[in-house]
Amino acid sequence: MRIVLKPAGIFVLLLAIGALVLIAFKKSPPPLAAVRATPTPRTAPTPRTAPTPRTAPTPANLAVNPDMAAQGQNGFPDNWEVFWSEGGKLVASQDTTQGRTAPPSLKIDTRDVAGKGQVAQLITVTPGEKITVNGSVKALGTGTFSFAVQFYNNRHTPVGFQHVALVKPGSGWRSGKDTVTVPDQSAEMGIVLYADGVGSAWLDDVTVTRVP
Repeated sequence: MRIVLKPAGIFVLLLAIGALVLIAFKKSPPPLAAVRATPTPRTAPTPRTAPTPRTAPTPANLAVNPDMAAQGQNGFPDNWEVFWSEGGKLVASQDTTQGRTAPPSLKIDTRDVAGKGQVAQLITVTPGEKITVNGSVKALGTGTFSFAVQFYNNRHTPVGFQHVALVKPGSGWRSGKDTVTVPDQSAEMGIVLYADGVGSAWLDDVTVTRVP
């Protein structure tokens, strides 16, 4: 049997073949497998550290050799060699047998004769500033003894004196503390162990600080 295609039939056949080819090319690719996202690990929160409290700086001790441990010239504790006496037979020395917390200490002794005098360390000061003075003192005998401060001008003339702690002889070690205002014309302040009468006195563990 012979098939004869008319022009219209050929056109329809070509359209059908083109449609099939187009469908083949437009065939959707297979869907990609879903990729599971890797979760980001959680980092534990850094614990908060409590702030370190600020500590006020400790004021510098202006006294040199405050525990009297270093020995200076002529038997004095080092830097405690400013000596003055008015009558009597006063002697100042480093006593290696006595001390507030431990020996040695600074000692002034009238040698059983009524006398008046003092031994000191000098510290540079400025008029108007406030200074706190602290120390331990004791005495034996019948005289008047004290831990004190003495102010001098730039010609080394006294311009002021103040007791920090008067000591009752025989009462053992006593702590004395006071805050003083440096008077006008002062250039130096003496940290003083003072004696007036008959007996002995000791000074130890001295602290001298400027008030901020």
